[in-house]
Amino acid sequence: MDVGCPGSPALYDAEAGPYISQSFFHVRGRNVNQASYYRVHIYILPQEEIDKYDPSPRFWRFTTKESFCEVDSCSGVTGGLYVSQSELEDSEFFTNILAQAIGVRRVR
Repeated sequence: MDVGCPGSPALYDAEAGPYISQSFFHVRGRNVNQASYYRVHIYILPQEEIDKYDPSPRFWRFTTKESFCEVDSCSGVTGGLYVSQSELEDSEFFTNILAQAIGVRRVR
């Protein structure tokens, strides 16, 4: 894990952000020729900002950040995970949502 900002969130990009409604679920991501070094980018936002994009409590915060397209097919290669500071401090919640984002099951 590295601290810093290797790239801005796709959520706020006019060409990569939500395409239907203001929702995390509809973030398209940017088309790239090569995926970022990072598989998941974690963005810590104010709770009020998260509430704008996810009105249901803690529903779905993992979005496509980058997609690789070839011919007529695109696949998400890098994701963005959006959490608030308080959710980051909630180890149970954060462990579960991070496990979903990186594609592993949480071991209890």
